[in-house]
Amino acid sequence: MSLLSAAFALFAAPLAAHTSVHNGVLTSHETDHLVEFFDTFGVPQGTQARLIDEFEIGGESSPGDVTTFGGFRTLGVDDCGYSLGAQGNFVNCHIYYRVGTVQSGFYANFTITTNGPDAITSVWGGSFTALGSCSQSVPDVTIVTGRENAAGHAIAGYAPQATMCLTNYSTSFPSYLHVGADSAQHVYS
Repeated sequence: MSLLSAAFALFAAPLAAHTSVHNGVLTSHETDHLVEFFDTFGVPQGTQARLIDEFEIGGESSPGDVTTFGGFRTLGVDDCGYSLGAQGNFVNCHIYYRVGTVQSGFYANFTITTNGPDAITSVWGGSFTALGSCSQSVPDVTIVTGRENAAGHAIAGYAPQATMCLTNYSTSFPSYLHVGADSAQHVYS
Protein backbone atom coordinates (compact mmCIF):
# COMPACT_ATOMS: atom_id res chain seq x y z
CA MET A 1 0.00 0.00 0.00
CA SER A 2 1.45 3.36 -0.97
CA LEU A 3 1.73 6.28 1.44
CA LEU A 4 -1.01 8.08 -0.50
CA SER A 5 -3.32 5.04 -0.37
CA ALA A 6 -2.74 4.71 3.38
CA ALA A 7 -3.41 8.39 3.93
CA PHE A 8 -6.52 8.32 1.78
CA ALA A 9 -7.81 5.21 3.57
CA LEU A 10 -7.57 7.03 6.91
CA PHE A 11 -9.73 9.90 5.71
CA ALA A 12 -12.00 8.33 3.06
CA ALA A 13 -14.84 7.04 5.24
CA PRO A 14 -15.70 10.24 7.16
CA LEU A 15 -15.25 12.35 4.04
CA ALA A 16 -17.31 10.34 1.56
CA ALA A 17 -20.26 12.76 1.67
CA HIS A 18 -18.27 15.75 0.34
CA THR A 19 -18.43 16.94 -3.26
CA SER A 20 -15.56 16.34 -5.64
CA VAL A 21 -13.34 19.18 -6.82
CA HIS A 22 -10.51 18.19 -9.16
CA ASN A 23 -11.06 15.30 -11.57
CA GLY A 24 -14.04 13.95 -9.69
CA VAL A 25 -11.83 11.89 -7.38
CA LEU A 26 -10.95 14.00 -4.32
CA THR A 27 -12.95 16.73 -2.64
CA SER A 28 -11.20 19.90 -1.47
CA HIS A 29 -11.80 18.71 2.11
CA GLU A 30 -10.10 15.38 1.33
CA THR A 31 -7.23 17.19 -0.36
CA ASP A 32 -6.84 19.43 2.71
CA HIS A 33 -6.65 16.34 4.96
CA LEU A 34 -4.07 14.71 2.69
CA VAL A 35 -1.95 17.86 2.71
CA GLU A 36 -2.20 17.95 6.51
CA PHE A 37 -1.15 14.27 6.64
CA PHE A 38 1.79 14.87 4.28
CA ASP A 39 2.86 17.97 6.25
CA THR A 40 2.89 15.89 9.45
CA PHE A 41 5.49 13.59 7.87
CA GLY A 42 7.51 16.34 6.18
CA VAL A 43 6.59 15.50 2.57
CA PRO A 44 7.74 18.41 0.34
CA GLN A 45 4.93 20.41 -1.33
CA GLY A 46 6.08 19.49 -4.84
CA THR A 47 5.93 15.79 -3.95
CA GLN A 48 2.49 16.27 -2.36
CA ALA A 49 1.13 17.86 -5.54
CA ARG A 50 2.63 15.13 -7.73
CA LEU A 51 1.21 12.32 -5.57
CA ILE A 52 -2.26 13.86 -5.47
CA ASP A 53 -2.23 14.52 -9.24
CA GLU A 54 -1.08 10.95 -9.96
CA PHE A 55 -3.78 9.55 -7.67
CA GLU A 56 -6.51 11.59 -9.36
CA ILE A 57 -5.55 10.59 -12.90
CA GLY A 58 -5.06 6.94 -11.96
CA GLY A 59 -1.28 7.05 -12.30
CA GLU A 60 0.79 3.93 -12.61
CA SER A 61 3.90 3.10 -10.66
CA SER A 62 7.23 3.44 -12.39
CA PRO A 63 9.84 1.07 -10.94
CA GLY A 64 13.26 2.45 -10.16
CA ASP A 65 16.46 1.58 -8.36
CA VAL A 66 15.76 1.44 -4.65
CA THR A 67 18.99 -0.17 -3.46
CA THR A 68 20.34 3.17 -2.23
CA PHE A 69 18.66 6.24 -0.80
CA GLY A 70 20.66 9.30 0.13
CA GLY A 71 23.85 7.23 0.15
CA PHE A 72 22.24 4.66 2.47
CA ARG A 73 21.96 1.11 1.10
CA THR A 74 18.45 -0.32 1.48
CA LEU A 75 19.13 -3.76 0.02
CA GLY A 76 22.23 -5.84 -0.15
CA VAL A 77 24.76 -8.59 0.33
CA ASP A 78 27.40 -6.91 2.51
CA ASP A 79 30.12 -7.19 5.15
CA CYS A 80 31.98 -10.14 3.63
CA GLY A 81 33.97 -8.73 0.72
CA TYR A 82 31.51 -9.86 -1.94
CA SER A 83 31.09 -7.73 -5.05
CA LEU A 84 29.63 -8.55 -8.44
CA GLY A 85 32.09 -10.69 -10.40
CA ALA A 86 34.06 -11.79 -7.32
CA GLN A 87 34.82 -15.47 -6.80
CA GLY A 88 35.72 -17.47 -3.71
CA ASN A 89 34.30 -18.33 -0.31
CA PHE A 90 32.29 -15.54 1.29
CA VAL A 91 31.80 -15.79 5.04
CA ASN A 92 29.42 -13.95 7.41
CA CYS A 93 27.64 -12.07 4.60
CA HIS A 94 24.81 -9.86 5.83
CA ILE A 95 21.74 -10.27 3.57
CA TYR A 96 19.33 -7.45 4.34
CA TYR A 97 16.79 -4.88 3.29
CA ARG A 98 15.35 -1.73 4.80
CA VAL A 99 12.14 -0.41 3.27
CA GLY A 100 10.05 2.19 5.09
CA THR A 101 9.53 0.98 8.64
CA VAL A 102 10.56 -2.60 7.82
CA GLN A 103 14.03 -4.06 8.38
CA SER A 104 14.90 -7.66 7.67
CA GLY A 105 18.17 -9.54 7.58
CA PHE A 106 20.10 -12.76 8.01
CA TYR A 107 23.64 -14.08 7.56
CA ALA A 108 25.02 -16.56 5.04
CA ASN A 109 28.19 -18.27 3.91
CA PHE A 110 28.41 -19.06 0.20
CA THR A 111 30.88 -20.00 -2.54
CA ILE A 112 31.09 -18.66 -6.07
CA THR A 113 33.33 -20.48 -8.55
CA THR A 114 33.67 -20.79 -12.32
CA ASN A 115 34.85 -24.42 -11.96
CA GLY A 116 31.57 -25.82 -10.66
CA PRO A 117 28.21 -25.01 -9.17
CA ASP A 118 27.89 -22.03 -6.84
CA ALA A 119 26.63 -22.98 -3.37
CA ILE A 120 25.17 -21.67 -0.13
CA THR A 121 26.83 -23.54 2.75
CA SER A 122 25.08 -22.10 5.83
CA VAL A 123 22.55 -19.49 6.97
CA TRP A 124 21.62 -18.14 10.41
CA GLY A 125 20.52 -15.18 12.51
CA GLY A 126 17.25 -14.09 10.93
CA SER A 127 15.97 -10.79 12.31
CA PHE A 128 12.92 -8.70 11.47
CA THR A 129 11.40 -5.43 12.64
CA ALA A 130 8.21 -3.79 11.37
CA LEU A 131 7.38 -0.60 13.25
CA GLY A 132 3.66 -0.19 13.78
CA SER A 133 2.98 -3.92 13.96
CA CYS A 134 1.09 -5.58 16.81
CA SER A 135 2.61 -8.99 16.20
CA GLN A 136 5.48 -10.49 14.24
CA SER A 137 6.49 -14.01 13.31
CA VAL A 138 10.14 -14.65 12.42
CA PRO A 139 10.74 -18.19 11.11
CA ASP A 140 14.17 -19.81 10.98
CA VAL A 141 16.29 -18.99 7.94
CA THR A 142 16.64 -22.12 5.79
CA ILE A 143 18.53 -23.31 2.75
CA VAL A 144 15.95 -24.13 0.07
CA THR A 145 18.45 -25.37 -2.54
CA GLY A 146 22.06 -25.66 -1.43
CA ARG A 147 23.75 -25.89 -4.83
CA GLU A 148 23.19 -24.24 -8.17
CA ASN A 149 21.90 -26.85 -10.63
CA ALA A 150 20.16 -27.18 -14.00
CA ALA A 151 16.89 -26.05 -12.38
CA GLY A 152 18.36 -22.77 -11.10
CA HIS A 153 20.28 -20.95 -8.39
CA ALA A 154 21.12 -22.04 -4.86
CA ILE A 155 18.49 -20.34 -2.67
CA ALA A 156 18.22 -19.60 1.05
CA GLY A 157 16.03 -17.30 3.10
CA TYR A 158 12.84 -16.85 5.07
CA ALA A 159 9.49 -15.06 5.04
CA PRO A 160 8.74 -13.18 8.28
CA GLN A 161 5.18 -11.97 8.83
CA ALA A 162 3.69 -8.96 10.60
CA THR A 163 0.19 -7.84 11.54
CA MET A 164 -0.18 -4.07 11.42
CA CYS A 165 -2.02 -2.60 14.43
CA LEU A 166 -3.98 0.15 12.71
CA THR A 167 -5.44 -2.01 9.94
CA ASN A 168 -5.20 -5.52 11.42
CA TYR A 169 -3.69 -6.50 8.06
CA SER A 170 -1.14 -9.34 7.98
CA THR A 171 1.49 -9.73 5.31
CA SER A 172 4.73 -11.60 4.56
CA PHE A 173 8.10 -10.01 3.92
CA PRO A 174 10.05 -12.66 1.97
CA SER A 175 13.83 -12.28 1.87
CA TYR A 176 16.01 -14.68 -0.14
CA LEU A 177 19.62 -15.02 -1.23
CA HIS A 178 20.08 -16.38 -4.77
CA VAL A 179 23.57 -17.67 -5.60
CA GLY A 180 24.28 -18.85 -9.14
CA ALA A 181 25.60 -17.88 -12.57
CA ASP A 182 28.73 -16.63 -10.75
CA SER A 183 26.88 -14.01 -8.68
CA ALA A 184 24.95 -13.50 -5.45
CA GLN A 185 21.76 -11.47 -5.30
CA HIS A 186 19.30 -10.54 -2.57
CA VAL A 187 15.69 -10.98 -3.68
CA TYR A 188 12.84 -9.74 -1.53
CA SER A 189 9.81 -11.23 -3.24
